[in-house]
Amino acid sequence: LHDVSEHGAMLQCAVKEGRSIPVRSMLTFHWPKGDDHPQYGIVRWVRATQQGYQRLGVEFIRGKVKPAQLQFINLRSAMMQDRKWPALLRKTKHGWQVWMETREQHHSPLTVSIETADSPDSNICRIYPIRIYGYNYSVFRITEVLSMEEIKAMALMHGKEEKKSVDELDF
Repeated sequence: LHDVSEHGAMLQCAVKEGRSIPVRSMLTFHWPKGDDHPQYGIVRWVRATQQGYQRLGVEFIRGKVKPAQLQFINLRSAMMQDRKWPALLRKTKHGWQVWMETREQHHSPLTVSIETADSPDSNICRIYPIRIYGYNYSVFRITEVLSMEEIKAMALMHGKEEKKSVDELDF
């Protein structure tokens, strides 16, 4: 680790055959106790050296950031999926952002359960993509918090919709 500042750092690491860290990847740092540098960063540039190393320009994710886990909620059944996805919650002046670890670029809102290690309860939220994507993350904005009753009502509404036949489609 070189040239550490309040905004970022230059990281040098050995490159394994065919493996490199792409630009726009999200990284986690584990600093010694008492070090107040941010724990998360985004790779902004990459350069290879003649000695076989990779140099990364990393911009720190500033502000109030905390690790979380997401579970997707299937609105048709009001059930949560078994898998939990790692995420970061970041407080901004416009509300909470969710930085979800994914290689997909999401374009539609999602309904998720969000939990953090320091909170015993999870929050069921509707999150909307804000068109910020990286190699291994997508950023969303939390737009509303839902109750379990609202989720169940949505599931009931899905079940009551009449299905169209293929002949009724109109494009």
